[in-house]
Amino acid sequence: MNRTPENDAKDTEPGLQNQEPPSLEAQIDEALLHHRAGQLAEAEDIYRRILAVDPEYPYALCLLGAIAQAAGEYDQAVDLISRAIGAKPDYADAYSNLGAGLMVLLRHEEALACFENATALAPGNAEAHNNRGVSLRWLGRPEEAIASYRKAIDIRPDYAEAHHNLSFTLLACGQHQDGLDEYEWRWQSPTFNYTMRQYARPMWDGTGDLADKTLLLWPEQGPGDMVIWASGIPEIIRRAGKCIIETSPKLVDLFARSFPEAEVRPENPAPDPKATDFDVHLPIGSLFRHLKQDLTAPCAAFLVPDPEKVALYKQWLADLGPGPYVGISWKSPLVTPDRSLNYTRIDDWALLLAQPAQFINLECSDSDEDIARARDQFGVTIHTFDGLDLFDDLDGVAALAAALDVVISVSTAVAPIAAGTGTPVCLAAWRQSPWSNFLLAARGPDVTWFEKNLDEPWDPVFTTIAERLMELAKND
Repeated sequence: MNRTPENDAKDTEPGLQNQEPPSLEAQIDEALLHHRAGQLAEAEDIYRRILAVDPEYPYALCLLGAIAQAAGEYDQAVDLISRAIGAKPDYADAYSNLGAGLMVLLRHEEALACFENATALAPGNAEAHNNRGVSLRWLGRPEEAIASYRKAIDIRPDYAEAHHNLSFTLLACGQHQDGLDEYEWRWQSPTFNYTMRQYARPMWDGTGDLADKTLLLWPEQGPGDMVIWASGIPEIIRRAGKCIIETSPKLVDLFARSFPEAEVRPENPAPDPKATDFDVHLPIGSLFRHLKQDLTAPCAAFLVPDPEKVALYKQWLADLGPGPYVGISWKSPLVTPDRSLNYTRIDDWALLLAQPAQFINLECSDSDEDIARARDQFGVTIHTFDGLDLFDDLDGVAALAAALDVVISVSTAVAPIAAGTGTPVCLAAWRQSPWSNFLLAARGPDVTWFEKNLDEPWDPVFTTIAERLMELAKND
């Protein structure tokens, strides 16, 4: 979602000197320089000085709203930007900014109306069409979202964020190769927090024969994503003369055991661009683009947990009492407005937690309060294995997951780790999420999706999973 002061600067130029006092225009220009440079306190001070002279000056209101939005003050941002539109009803960028704030507040129909106004007022504004596409995707209208992203790209062919957004929607609509191709634009997107490595050796384009080559797979994004993409490593090992896998230190032991034919090493935070121990390289997030297997089908278990740890956890579980033994993960340690809809509250699990089972904590975020609430409000004990660091010891998490009968999780690293070991996984997911596709979701032999739409509660999802759990309990 785009929200930049550069857009608003355009509106300060044509004819404004005949409508507003030059001193206010000059102050806006000065504030914009600070705003673009990230000097938000200085910019805010100038905007407030302008509003002291003219309380309804639209550009100051809108840009002050942008600062409030960046600070997470979304209600305040919506109020300020709405005032800007009241003062200047043809202010296209204000409509787009207002829509962004309304989306965070889950007021999606209103947000879409804002983006419709923005594109009508400024049909050549690529950002407005991209934002409209995001809104349409969230509302479950993917084909319209694709058209809106493509319109943004027609206006600005190198618009990386629109390409990146388009990739997720194409994947969700079954246009897999096109979606994977568009995903390569992630490296140019300003919202992507990783950097393409620069090596003297070439990046593999998927066409060359690897039989006599050494391929370096290097890491990007989080451990959960790397586990998902690791499902393709067995194929690449078969195709390459040698495979070097660099990965998060959290995954080194697990990957080394799982892929003994490869060389596995921890990622180098300062990679040598002149490295010569490989012939071609590839970021692991691009691996699926070059595989020959059907990535929409279940795959064989590909993670090999430590057998001694698995035996230890199985004994601990047996000591808890009769099963089934159910691992659960309900939220992420990183919850932002655009990610929050993928996660749940422990209260959403009440019906599921009422089923006869031993529930095992796989939550790597701070879960003490939630576990206490489950105990006090629902009379359910969620067991935690003392001494297992669920955030850093992913080898231990894999072993515990392998010892369980089933894992029920939202979209966290727990789901792909458990699925990769072959443990059945029930994935509770938001259907319109960018992660609801094969590129960014758990892979393994037994992964079942239970999805809800944007404005639906989680209750039907957990009711269905509870029915599945009852069947498991009968057979235990």
